[in-house]
This record gives sequence, C-alpha cells and structure tokens, in this order.
Amino acid sequence: MKRIIIIVLTLAFCLSFAACNAATDELPEAPVPTSDAPDPAPTSQDPASPAAPDPTVPEASPDPVPEPPKSLKIGYMSDDPSSGFYKNMLDSLEAAVAAAGHEFVPVLTYRDPVQMRAAFDQLKMMEVDIIIDLNSVVDIVRPFAEEAKEEGIPFLALYINLGEPYYCFGTDNGVLAQIKGTFLGERIKEEWGGKVDGIMLVGNFTGAPDVARRVIEAVPAMGEIIDVSGIEPIRLQTTNPDVPNTVQLVTNTLAANPGKRFAMFCQNDDQASAAVSAVDAAGRSADVMATGSDCLPIARDYWKAAVDAGNLTPTWRGSIYISTPEHCALIVKLAEDIAAGKSGIPYYSSPDLIIGGPHNFYELFPEMKG
Repeated sequence: MKRIIIIVLTLAFCLSFAACNAATDELPEAPVPTSDAPDPAPTSQDPASPAAPDPTVPEASPDPVPEPPKSLKIGYMSDDPSSGFYKNMLDSLEAAVAAAGHEFVPVLTYRDPVQMRAAFDQLKMMEVDIIIDLNSVVDIVRPFAEEAKEEGIPFLALYINLGEPYYCFGTDNGVLAQIKGTFLGERIKEEWGGKVDGIMLVGNFTGAPDVARRVIEAVPAMGEIIDVSGIEPIRLQTTNPDVPNTVQLVTNTLAANPGKRFAMFCQNDDQASAAVSAVDAAGRSADVMATGSDCLPIARDYWKAAVDAGNLTPTWRGSIYISTPEHCALIVKLAEDIAAGKSGIPYYSSPDLIIGGPHNFYELFPEMKG
C-alpha cells in the first residue's frame, strides 16, 4: 500500500514541474529600449550632465528697458533780449532746449508786471510743463513764483535767490558783488598800494534795484581788501544801453575830480563799455580801474586789442565770466528734474564764477587768437 502512495505522489510532482516549464516558455521577451525613449534623468554622479535648476531660486529677470525721456513744453519769460546778456541767454537756452528734444515757448516781458501777468496766464493756458523766468528782480518775480507754487506749476527763476521753497539757478547779485569787489580790491592793493580816492557806481538803481546790488554791495567787499572808509560812492544812474547818458555822466565826474583815482563798478558790460570809452577819451586810463559783468563780445574785443598791444592793465580790468551755453545746459537739466518731481533738488543752484579779463583772456577765449 505504501508503495502505491509513493508512486502516486511521484507522478503528481512530475506533472506539476512540466506545467511550470511550459508557462515560462510562453512569456514575452522584455522590449529593448530605442533612441525614441527619453534619456534618463542626470544624476550628481554624472559630471557631464547639466545640473537641474533649483526650483527654490527665482530666475533673474532681464534688465528693464528705460523709457525715453518725456518731451517737455518749456515756457520762458524774459527781459528785453535785443542785446547783451539777455540775448545770449535767449539764444543759448533755445539751443539747449532743442538739443534736449523739448519744445521752447518764449514770451518777452521786459520786467513789466503787466506784461508778466499776461505772459504767465498765456503759458498756463498752454499747459507748459515748467516756466523759466529771467526778469532778475526779486520783487517782480516773487508773486509769480508764489502763484505757480499754489497752482502746482513748476517754476524756475534765474540769477536771483527767492529762498525756499522756490527753485532758483544762477549766482545771486550779492555774490556777484563779492566777486567784483574782491577782484578790484586786490588789483588796487597790488598796483596802487591800496590807495583810491573815489568810487563810481554805474547802474540802473531805480529801474533794477536788485540787479544794482552787484555794484552797491561790491564796495564793502572791496573794503575787506583795502581801506575805503570816508569815501562816499558816486552813483551814476543810467539805463541800458543809454550810451550818451553814461558817457556824459562819467565825463562830468572825471572833470570834477582832476588827478583822483577811481574804482568803477558797472552793472553790466554795455554800461561798462560806455563808461570806459569816456575814461579813455578823457585821457584818464591810468586813474580808473573798471569792472563789468558777462564778458560780452564788446568786452572781449576791448581786451583782445589791449592784450595784443601788450597792455595788461587797461581801464577795463575784467568782468564776471558767464558761459551762457554751459549755464543753459545745466538749466535745462534742472528744469527736467523739477518737472519730473524728483526729490532732493536744491532750491538754489549756483555754478562757480570767475572774472575774465586781460589777465586770463586767451585762457578763456582761445578761439580769438590770431
């Protein structure tokens, strides 16, 4: 019996083993990867594989493309630009505005409050982006600066100082006086031993009292260099450019003071040219040292003739040197910043100034050689 059971179990085991081999033979082969399959992800062990981007680090954004500067409509109110400094300023400012790609809207006001009112209202109606004013008299300009401030119209006053919160550019007349007084005082000290008998002031004291400060306040500035105590300055009231009146006033003053030496401060170069011509015509060049302002062509021609003749001590010793193209480029940049509402802009901006004259003529004006 036991033998029969062993034979049955052995037979069953053999049948089961044969069935397992048949099932294995029918399984499909595993597919071979082709080039269409995706590459395996790179690992840190593969130095040739690029590192995967870190999802926690934000990608750098490209630099923003700056917007082109806004084109401004720049209004301009000015005193009479028919000659001298005001003509140079009008021409230079117009060129600087055009170079910056802005629109220039000039309106002449002649320091007349009535014409300034009309000009101010006109520019406001035209919706200019900023008003630049060159009327150079504090009492006349201030009301319009105040009104512009109240109405939110950017406003820039030139060559006066209105104080905060009004924007101003250009050297205040009191500073010009300090420069002129120091300059002439040093030359009188060096050439005349610091001795002077009289002082002539040539200017428009009634029509432009703020501008006249540049000659009135030059006297105490000169007094810091030489002794001027006991000398009462002689004011010669004249307008610009009233040549006959200026010549007559200077001629009369010299005739009344024979043999006396004078320091002469002139408000601008037009007046200085007329006054100096009277001195030279009277044969008193050795008795007068004069200064002006602006280094206009009429002054440059005078100095060139003197320097080329070997005369470094002519009557007209020098004038405040203002390069209007350079100043106007600065003015336009300042106007752009004010119109854009930038912060940190100083209320009063003043470039450094020097005296130009025979002593540095070809340094300042090399183009006039020959």
